[in-house]
Amino acid sequence: MDSAGRRAGEVEHVLLDAAGKPTAVVIEIDRPGPDKKVVVALADVTVTPEPKDDDMIVHTKLTKAQLTALPDWKG
Repeated sequence: MDSAGRRAGEVEHVLLDAAGKPTAVVIEIDRPGPDKKVVVALADVTVTPEPKDDDMIVHTKLTKAQLTALPDWKG
């Protein structure tokens, strides 16, 4: 979810530091055309449980436009 509460994409990966601690998530942005994956720091997201199932909802402080403007993740 972006800062306005709209679906922005899906978490594809969790990035870890050398000690195995999560530092960021890779989000695949929902948009027409080719996939775009971007890295968002954990400081810019919060995670809450989805009440209807076992999924988690990741909320970001960024707007969808800000997410789309981030550089493509090449991992």
